[in-house]
Amino acid sequence: MKILLVEDEKKIADFIIQGFMEQHIDVEAVDNGLLGEQLFLEAPYDVVILDLIVPGMNGMELCRKIRGGQ
Repeated sequence: MKILLVEDEKKIADFIIQGFMEQHIDVEAVDNGLLGEQLFLEAPYDVVILDLIVPGMNGMELCRKIRGGQ
C-alpha cells in the first residue's frame, strides 16, 4: 500500500508517518497542496490523506482535482 499525506504541521505529519511505518506501509508526505497534486499526478497512490488548510492549494480543492471535478 502506498499513501500520500498532505499535512503542513510537522509534528502531526511525523506522528502519522511513524504510525504507518510501524505497520510497514509506504507513506510519502508533503507540506502543501501544490506538491501533493504534483506527486499524485506522477505516481499512483492507494490512499491520499489531506489536511484541509495547507499552503498552495487547500485540501478540498486538491480533493476535487484528484477526483476529477476540477
